[in-house]
Amino acid sequence: MKLTGILAGIAFAVAATGMSQAATVSVDVYAKENSIATSNLAAGADTGVVLTAGTKFSIAAALDDLWSIGTNAARHIGNADGAPSTNLYTFFGQTFNHGTLVGRIGDGLFFKVGTSLVNQIADATGTLKLYMWDYNTKDNTGFITADITVAPVPLPAAAPLLLAGLGALAIARRRKA
Repeated sequence: MKLTGILAGIAFAVAATGMSQAATVSVDVYAKENSIATSNLAAGADTGVVLTAGTKFSIAAALDDLWSIGTNAARHIGNADGAPSTNLYTFFGQTFNHGTLVGRIGDGLFFKVGTSLVNQIADATGTLKLYMWDYNTKDNTGFITADITVAPVPLPAAAPLLLAGLGALAIARRRKA
């Protein structure tokens, strides 16, 4: 009976070490304050998410979450994929649709996020910041909420260490008996 309890405990502990959940963070990205047009690269919305090169992550924004790149004219209002006017703008040698949600990791290159970026592999190490791709911040309004999910990093050494510790406890308990 004692052996069954020990084995059940070991099985649970091994299963628990293999379970890890992805962390999800929600961040509001403001059309005016977090626009790339400020030429202040620190103006991006700081997600608080620090990524290392090779880490897998995803970002999503609702299709009906809207911001404006200008007046309230329909052609200036769009979601994270950019305004319907779909003018392309180039900054820092990179080109995206006007009003697109873009990201940057540390000092790396900008990348398109839009409404859905799935299983992206971080190409740099640093804090993830999000921006609106726009050339004029003065007339921007609104914000978009982005949900960032970082894939859990497996800890392959955790299971053997746990098993070794449980084995040592079992041996110590057996010697006492």
